[in-house]
Amino acid sequence: MAFRAAEYERFTGPRRKAPVWWPLFTATLRRGWSSKWVRRITFASMMMALSFTAMIYFAYQVIPNWRDLVQQFGGAFQPGNEEVVIDSHAYLGLLRMFVYPVLLPLSLVFGYDLVAADLRSNAFESYFSRSITPLTYLVGRTMAFVAFLMLVTFVPVMWIWTFDVAIGPDGHFAEVAAVPLGMGAALLTTAIMLALLMQAITSVTRSGIWTNLTFVAVFLFSAPLGGTLVGLTDNYDWMAVNPLHCIYVFSAVCMGTAERLPPGTASPSLVLGIMTGVILASTLVLWRTLARRGVVG
Repeated sequence: MAFRAAEYERFTGPRRKAPVWWPLFTATLRRGWSSKWVRRITFASMMMALSFTAMIYFAYQVIPNWRDLVQQFGGAFQPGNEEVVIDSHAYLGLLRMFVYPVLLPLSLVFGYDLVAADLRSNAFESYFSRSITPLTYLVGRTMAFVAFLMLVTFVPVMWIWTFDVAIGPDGHFAEVAAVPLGMGAALLTTAIMLALLMQAITSVTRSGIWTNLTFVAVFLFSAPLGGTLVGLTDNYDWMAVNPLHCIYVFSAVCMGTAERLPPGTASPSLVLGIMTGVILASTLVLWRTLARRGVVG
């Protein structure tokens, strides 16, 4: 390669003021958006949010007091016949509509080959012979991955929240005021965890196919595994082996409603420990791979 030649010299001219990781970030965004499946998942998520708000608007037109009816009679379907309250805690239900269905497919079509392709092509030597370091490489790739995950999860939830606040009754804003920061912190942490985990797996397998198979196995088999372990041990903390369960509990913690979690959920402290451990372990695996491949010469 040219940068291995004896006459190769680092560029010493004027540089742009943009951060070093910015070109990698924008290149990764363009690469992701060029995938038709990424665009389809994104548009599907947005259309689901628009349809949901249209349904709420239609309910207001037909049954103006539908909120009161839901809160009054919805308790019949709750454990202990507790009254349903449409507040910040109720927004956890949106995770099943706008977060769980898109996290796995978007991760599979976007992140499966981010690091593996560079490992196979020895692109790291070209990257790291310039001002890009292993850390800036990781930041650029991860931030682009996180941006796509937030686009298809947090943006639809915020659209629904804005619509809910705009047409809701007086005093409703105070009941759901914790949603933007709470859900934002929860989904941002989740996106970072998944982005790092996906890249760590692909840095080990160095294969898009094996990365996707591993990721699918983690998501599909963790739920029945957790249920089986709970049945054997009668300890609900085993539910924490399910990533989606961890996201649910962590979101409740971020919105300050962890005390209202239903029976049969894992301990919030255990969930926090697991998510922190996944982030740290994935970062260490990636850092070891990138630092080892970043030696040029």
